[in-house]
Amino acid sequence: GKKATTPIFSKTRKTKVMPSRIRRWMSAVWTRRKNWRFFAVSPSTAQARAAMSFAKALSASKRTRNMYKQIDERIKKVEGFSLSSPYGKGDSIGQPLSVKSIGMVRVYTESGVYGLGETYSGVYAPELIQPIVGFLEQYFVGRLVGDDSIFNNIKEIPFIGGNGILQSVFSAIEIAIWDVRGKILEIPTSQLMGDNCRTEVPLYA
Repeated sequence: GKKATTPIFSKTRKTKVMPSRIRRWMSAVWTRRKNWRFFAVSPSTAQARAAMSFAKALSASKRTRNMYKQIDERIKKVEGFSLSSPYGKGDSIGQPLSVKSIGMVRVYTESGVYGLGETYSGVYAPELIQPIVGFLEQYFVGRLVGDDSIFNNIKEIPFIGGNGILQSVFSAIEIAIWDVRGKILEIPTSQLMGDNCRTEVPLYA
């Protein structure tokens, strides 16, 4: 008449066997806060605490990510330039003879803080960086640094706004603006762009 229970000890081995219902309970560790929910599989208290700490870090990262939108500074100037140096024997297809160049963009704010961005189109047409930046500058000067909508205006330029060298130079301006945001807040730009993170990177050979 006794109710059957899951044995704690294996009959064939002298080792402890944890009942499946207890394993399931221990492996499900839920941590809940205001705007997030984190799930971690962890049979040990130490791992559970580590999962809780990680979840708190994600929540803090989400708050950090939105901080740049409160920046009350406007863009004052955008300038483009190229840096060149001797390179190779002049046999690189599409590149200026014997010269390796990079295209750079610098975005200034009203307070004098500036950010840097690079465009790969400077490798092939370094002389076009400055005039293209000069054309695009009108879409950024006077706009708030933390306003994400400033990135949408370029794409709305008919025919040339969504691709080609114009889009390449625009990407350098966007990088420079993100650099400015991080400098003003004194926070790594990677933390402002998103809360995705990892502590390990899978490799294969």
